[in-house]
Amino acid sequence: MNLLFITGDQYRAACLGAADHPLVQTPNLDRLAKAGVRFTSHYTSSTPCGPARSCLHTSTYLHANAAYDNGSPMTHGLTNWAKELKQQLGYSPKLIGYVDVVQADLSNPSTAQDPQVLLWDGGSMEGLERLTETDAMGTREWLQQHGLPEEKTEIGWNGYRGDNAWQKRTIQPLPSLSQHATPIKPQAKRAAYSSDMTDTKIMTDRAIQFVQEQQLHPSPWALHLSLLKPHPPWVATEPFVDMYRTEQCQAKIKKIRGERAHEQSVHPWLSAVHGVGATTTKQSHSALGMSDDVLDSLKASYFALVTELDYHLGRLFDALKHSNQWDNTFIVFTADHGEQLGDHFLLGKLGFYDESYHIPLIVRDPRSSANATRGAVLPPSIITEAVDIAPTILMACGMQANDLPEQFQGHSLIQLISSTTSSPPALTRLWGKVQRQAAHWEVDWRWWVIEGGSAYPELFQQLCDTYSILPDERWFVVHRTMSWKLVFFPKMPPLLFDMTTSNGENINLATSPRHRDVLNTLLMDLLSWKMRYSGNAGDKKNTRYRIGYDNVLKEMSSSGVVGGRGRGGGGGKIPSNL
Repeated sequence: MNLLFITGDQYRAACLGAADHPLVQTPNLDRLAKAGVRFTSHYTSSTPCGPARSCLHTSTYLHANAAYDNGSPMTHGLTNWAKELKQQLGYSPKLIGYVDVVQADLSNPSTAQDPQVLLWDGGSMEGLERLTETDAMGTREWLQQHGLPEEKTEIGWNGYRGDNAWQKRTIQPLPSLSQHATPIKPQAKRAAYSSDMTDTKIMTDRAIQFVQEQQLHPSPWALHLSLLKPHPPWVATEPFVDMYRTEQCQAKIKKIRGERAHEQSVHPWLSAVHGVGATTTKQSHSALGMSDDVLDSLKASYFALVTELDYHLGRLFDALKHSNQWDNTFIVFTADHGEQLGDHFLLGKLGFYDESYHIPLIVRDPRSSANATRGAVLPPSIITEAVDIAPTILMACGMQANDLPEQFQGHSLIQLISSTTSSPPALTRLWGKVQRQAAHWEVDWRWWVIEGGSAYPELFQQLCDTYSILPDERWFVVHRTMSWKLVFFPKMPPLLFDMTTSNGENINLATSPRHRDVLNTLLMDLLSWKMRYSGNAGDKKNTRYRIGYDNVLKEMSSSGVVGGRGRGGGGGKIPSNL
């Protein structure tokens, strides 16, 4: 059995034609869903990219792997699906793209002074060999070859050797005569480079080359294609940029949000995200200051990148078929996390709302044992998580359930895919045996008082001072059932949402006397989950360290004292959203 494991970056679960999106076109992922199984209640275990992928690859929750932020190291000694494939099943797993995983011991002085560790270029993972032919993107030579102005030339976070600033270069289309009759709305951003130069195409081209090469070898192969899009920058090439217009988004896409004043006051933590009380306004994840026209033009750009990704995945699927490998390749398509896309007046992947955590999952098993569920759409009652992917991959490739690593905290989905029936009630009962009634995601924001998830570190420091929140208490966890959603913050008020109503996450019921029993029950369920999956939370010494966005090693003690050493010095800054 071959393995093709594909991830998009910042891909919302709703952005699939197969999920009845009113606008987005994804014909190739739709046909993958018809050939496999689509999971409708699939959630990531954390944000941003680094923590999400650490959970995904190791089948551990955030409190167990300790990869609290981008650049934070995982718990020492954790295994992952690629390492197990290599050591236990004889595969030689390959990577195109990046994993955002740090496995180095940053508390070791010799490691901390290693420039190759600090110049972190999308991470690395034991057992996974990265194919480097796509590394030329963004380098000085590559830009010159393609007629683009030179940008910075440094090792980026995106998994290839050049910077990705060139992707932000745009041009304005010439207005038609008909456009002069009415005011022109902002539209999807049009790239100043051709469709042959996008990272999605270049990395998929390399994946197609890999697939074609493998048909000459008898051994089964494993490839992880980790695509950057639809992560920002939200700039699209022709013909995709012309497929979605701001007016279409305004007419067909429901806005998920309350009033501006309400959204910034839902919770003290969220107020800090929105910059409430800041002395100066900065570019941030808050969209409170953006007009609907601007927000809808961003949606058009995002949808264009989704359709481009789908188009190139169709080319990859066709390559599998043309090389006679379609019928012996197990395919997983998912994402690291979602995207707010203006909902609740937020951009990016942060907070506790579903838009940042509800992600797509399509699994296609070519074996006859999966024929009964082929084309099935699993009901919302079957709640699955990113931690389920690693055990699913290993069992698909031949590992027995009893041989899965003890560290794994997820559950294999093979029993669902290989069921003798596609009946939703029967599948729900089958999945009920794993005793999962809720999804969970955790976010650790200890580093936000310096850099990372917010443009307003000073506001998060004020939050810590106001509520006496120590570094190890700077986190929240979400307990999401089909009907309810609990958000628990140490030392700050909880949130409770009734997910069965149209208002959903707009009304906090945590202080409602009528919902006290619901709140208490969910709190007990959350505590039970935490205790069930408790254990070695990692080397506490190692959790004090993180590689900053400026490639400087930084340390935070239990008392909150911060410092940095290594290359460059100084503090980091939040990267541009758009």
